[in-house]
Amino acid sequence: MRPKQDLTGQVFGNWTVLAFVQYKGKIPSWHCRCHCGVERDLQGPALKGGRTKSCGCRVVFSPVPPEPAAGVGKRFGHWTILALGHYDLKQRAWHWLCRCDCGREKEVAQPSLTHGHSQSCGCKQREGATFKGSATPDKITHKGATHTVAEWAAILGLRVKALRLRISRGWSLERALSPPERGKKSVETLAERRLYAIWNAMIHRCRNEKDKNYPTYGGRGIRVHERWLTFPAFREDVSSLPHFGEPGRSIDRIDNDGPYEPGNVRWSTYAEQAANTRPNPRNGRRPNSPPS
Repeated sequence: MRPKQDLTGQVFGNWTVLAFVQYKGKIPSWHCRCHCGVERDLQGPALKGGRTKSCGCRVVFSPVPPEPAAGVGKRFGHWTILALGHYDLKQRAWHWLCRCDCGREKEVAQPSLTHGHSQSCGCKQREGATFKGSATPDKITHKGATHTVAEWAAILGLRVKALRLRISRGWSLERALSPPERGKKSVETLAERRLYAIWNAMIHRCRNEKDKNYPTYGGRGIRVHERWLTFPAFREDVSSLPHFGEPGRSIDRIDNDGPYEPGNVRWSTYAEQAANTRPNPRNGRRPNSPPS
């Protein structure tokens, strides 16, 4: 049974009614096509009531394209804009026809140009001057040696994932293919990671005024010895102290009012540290000590 009112051929917003489909309960459904080409079955009351005007392309479609004169001739990296291209509904962006310095022409999304995500057609990556973007070359030539990414990672002592991350971030060849620096990035074992965390917390509470513990450390004159401002020197000195690496021990100053320096630190248990704290200024007692 067809509905009393035939909507075939009528236009509602961007929808054009093509044919009657069926009744869903007491509501007629119509097969419609949006101006962008999407076809969908819609209910008659939604069409006539204006509750649907498009497939959604009206939200993202820009009916007014940018002025071609505003972009033609501009350069972005190695790209030169030649003409205005199409509007991509999925990317929600206009594309520009561009020519790379190597002569290749390609349509590139406007955000990729203005944000620097696309600098060339890929020829500059293949030249090996630098790597920018997510693509990783199959082989890399540096200082006369050619290896795959996995082989370079093995030579440098890096994980393949770490080397690929360097490449995707646009590091230069000299920097990307350099051994890892000693310090935070070189910490491999759990013990060294814990030691680095102890050193980092010590530096922050004594030198960073924004640290929550700064008032009771750096704020009252507790300093870190100049030699221990670098992690390798700190590790070298404290790793030779007794009880280093034992579970349940942490770095502790022998003189609670003295600085962090060689000769004034030890590896203490939490109970030993609690007994070595300053007296409470309100009652004169140390934490965990019985009343006098």
